[in-house]
Amino acid sequence: MRYVLLGMLTMLATSLPISPATATAPTTPAAAEAIGTPGPTLLSAASPRGDWAVVCQARADTNGDGRLHVDVEIHHGFLSGDAMVPYLVWGSGSGEPIERFLGRDPTGRFLLGRTAAGLVLWDADDRRPTVLAAPGDAPDTFAFADGGTHLLYVRGPADAQRLVSRRLADGHEAVFDLDARGLWLLEPAPSGSLVALHFVEADPDAGGPVPAAPGGWSDGGTSACRGSPMARSWIPRKGTRNVVRIGRLDGGAPVPAPGFAGFAGQRFLTIEGDGRLVFRTPEGLFAEVASAPCAGVPLIYDPMSDRLGLACTGLKAEREDTSPLYIFEPGRGLTPVGPDAWSFIGRDRPQVGGQWVVTQFAEGRGPHQISETFVLDLRASTARIHRRRLHEEGPVVGAEIVRRKGQLHVVLPSGRAYPLGIEAPRHFSSFKLSPDRVWVEGRLVDLERHRVLGRTPKPLFLTEDDRVLVPSREEFYQAGLVTGPLQWVRPR
Repeated sequence: MRYVLLGMLTMLATSLPISPATATAPTTPAAAEAIGTPGPTLLSAASPRGDWAVVCQARADTNGDGRLHVDVEIHHGFLSGDAMVPYLVWGSGSGEPIERFLGRDPTGRFLLGRTAAGLVLWDADDRRPTVLAAPGDAPDTFAFADGGTHLLYVRGPADAQRLVSRRLADGHEAVFDLDARGLWLLEPAPSGSLVALHFVEADPDAGGPVPAAPGGWSDGGTSACRGSPMARSWIPRKGTRNVVRIGRLDGGAPVPAPGFAGFAGQRFLTIEGDGRLVFRTPEGLFAEVASAPCAGVPLIYDPMSDRLGLACTGLKAEREDTSPLYIFEPGRGLTPVGPDAWSFIGRDRPQVGGQWVVTQFAEGRGPHQISETFVLDLRASTARIHRRRLHEEGPVVGAEIVRRKGQLHVVLPSGRAYPLGIEAPRHFSSFKLSPDRVWVEGRLVDLERHRVLGRTPKPLFLTEDDRVLVPSREEFYQAGLVTGPLQWVRPR
């Protein structure tokens, strides 16, 4: 995806109250070209097409201190001060209040949220809402699947919940043949019709907290408006376990998938009880990827080459306390990446960067990215691993923004460098907006064509036609808090 909503995170490890805006009276209506009204603002979401945005704003002095004022705690994004309310803004203006924004499809055409009417699906083409479930009859468990062609959601009272697959093109719905109580996570395959259903169930062998406990991430509570959390953590729950079933978007009865470890095309991977890594299908077909001695943990999958990158946690790499990396390719089996390729992932260390490997594998980091610091290029004839320097990394795998002799360059994997004509200090400011766009020192840069598109203020969001969403003042605060209203601008 070329568009990513940016949380302006800080590296501080302590809480810090920030007061971005102060006023003595409620705000006035926004100008025609503005999004939202003046005052403390959080961007919750925006359309890749630039035709809508959801902003959280404090528009009234709800705590009675005579001013508009919001504090944010930077570690988890907790907000205090005047109450912030989410507003759905079509085009421009002050927008309409909603109870909660839940998500959108990859194109930005369909939006899911809650209003007083219940669970609502909007079609941005005609801005018409469709009520999917009455208030209180649907939890916040949902997912857009198969590139945004389907919406998965749960509806029904607490004692009779059902999982529904809705085809967005025509509204046709299929109901899964299962009791959806306990369903806490929907994990669609990156493409195709498979979906992993994660349930929380009582653990008959419970002896303490469950690692990666069902219930998901703790990222600041359940408030409809929240700053971007700096850190997230699992909530362990005693006496429970996570049970996975694999279903298809056309409904029916899902099949159990013990040891589920991610998707690979129209197959899914399981780690067997004896340590083998296996490809499986819902029909029961399977093929061994890695034998028990390897104790393989999948890291990344490239659908173009059908290659899988994995760590053999049962083997030792040259570096102490690490696992060697291998590439699996159908018909060729396992091929070692090389002596310089290793992973901290191990049998006793099933985490990287605080996130579970099986979650990383399905998070959509891209087919060649293992983590924030490591890239495995599965497209090359000989697989290679790259250690990336975070302060110099570019958003495209293998491409970097590098400062040389005071000038910024786009450096490709081949080593060829293209000057951008931008003078920069030793520690320059940059961040990625999409896979091939980066904002650096006040300019929007096209990495694929290694050229500057123009100057822009520091942006919150990028559309598919290179417009950026910016606040009314070029001031950014912790956890994504800015001063409204917002507006769309083009590089100039």
